[in-house]
Amino acid sequence: MNILNATRLATIAAGCLALAGLARAQGHGGGFGPGGAQAFGPTSNPGLSHMSNQGLQNSALGRDRAQSAINQRRLRERRAHKSELRQDRLELQQDRNKFRQD
Repeated sequence: MNILNATRLATIAAGCLALAGLARAQGHGGGFGPGGAQAFGPTSNPGLSHMSNQGLQNSALGRDRAQSAINQRRLRERRAHKSELRQDRLELQQDRNKFRQD
């Protein structure tokens, strides 16, 4: 039984090492520059030079819309928070007035 377990462990270890080697060969972890041996990484991505003007404009438009949606959500949250604070202040004033009357 121990030999069977050792064989399984050795097989799993060999598989992990093989996967790590494949990942490095594809440029996801090598030491040859920004992205690996071919230097296709975040600093030199050849895919970006092939994007059309329409694609660049659509990407910019999408980012602008996303940022606008984020800003609008934050504004709604601030307004809601201010409204809650006003309500809390009003309740505190009412409680004070009741306490003074008693």
